[in-house]
Amino acid sequence: MNVISKSKKQIDGIINKSKEKPLIGFGTKADRRFTGMPVSNGYLYTLICGGFISLIALLVFLLSQVNLNLLTR
Repeated sequence: MNVISKSKKQIDGIINKSKEKPLIGFGTKADRRFTGMPVSNGYLYTLICGGFISLIALLVFLLSQVNLNLLTR
């Protein structure tokens, strides 16, 4: 199995699993429980562990940091 198909399978599995508890997620280290290895994508990790609430919080934080950087130039 090549790396791309393995990653696609991992992403699909995380997205399907996150549909079971979409708002609050499954808690810390949920990625290891469902995939058997750590997820190296911060967005997917946030989605599976903290749900959409955490994902939205992460995006708001990142966008606020970009906005601050643009204002200080």
